[in-house]
Amino acid sequence: MSTDDRMPLTPWAANLIRVSAALLAIGVGYAAIRLSFTTLWDIATRGHVPPDQAWLWPGALDGATVLATLGVVVGGKREKRFFWPVLAGGLLISIVANDLHAILPPGEELPVVWRAVVGAVAPIFGALTIHGFTILIGMKWHPRAERQQGSRPTSSVVADRPAPNTAIAPSIDAGQATPSSPAPNESTALPAPAIHVGDGKFDALAGKVLGVITVKDVEPDDVSEVLRLSYDLNMANREIGRQLNMGHHTVGKIVDASAAVLRDEPIAVAS
Repeated sequence: MSTDDRMPLTPWAANLIRVSAALLAIGVGYAAIRLSFTTLWDIATRGHVPPDQAWLWPGALDGATVLATLGVVVGGKREKRFFWPVLAGGLLISIVANDLHAILPPGEELPVVWRAVVGAVAPIFGALTIHGFTILIGMKWHPRAERQQGSRPTSSVVADRPAPNTAIAPSIDAGQATPSSPAPNESTALPAPAIHVGDGKFDALAGKVLGVITVKDVEPDDVSEVLRLSYDLNMANREIGRQLNMGHHTVGKIVDASAAVLRDEPIAVAS
């Protein structure tokens, strides 16, 4: 839903909705986790986990599921390839465990297969959680806020520069000329429309670059950020690679391809 389609709200109404949503999320989340924790604790004891340590089993399973949910929400395409299977696996085991708790008579042991699943959850989901933690910590974050008028870059990408106006101004007497009047035979050039960083130009250029070259596991947003850091901030390829967690050879390939695209189109780089 776009911003224009949303119901107009006063500031106090918007804050009330945010507070209500937060309270509902906390309440429902607590109820769901508490019920699931009790059920999974019972399943762990039926799987021959000592009763004084059975609470660790739902902690490991639910903790890995929550971490995977966070990764799916904030991660990119590459991160989601890992977190989606972890999330699906954790939910599947939790749902089946809750169903077994409801179906089996009290005190009855789990089937052999599910006792094996109970025993495998701790090492598998422990390793997955540590790996997911390293992925989230190593993710690159680059906010793309638009620049203010006072902090414009020293160079800008200029598109379709119009030809200067070569019309000759009419002659006037020297005595009537003023310092602010244009001199005779002086050509006046119209200002060229410049597209500065943050106006979306690099997004379009990134799409064209990806149409020319093939780079593995690199999204259009990554290419756009490479172009911004290279053209706007004049950063070296190695420095861009370190900041974006990308190989400097890949950065150079992207920059070279963008230069080729700019040469083939009526676009110039003005200092």
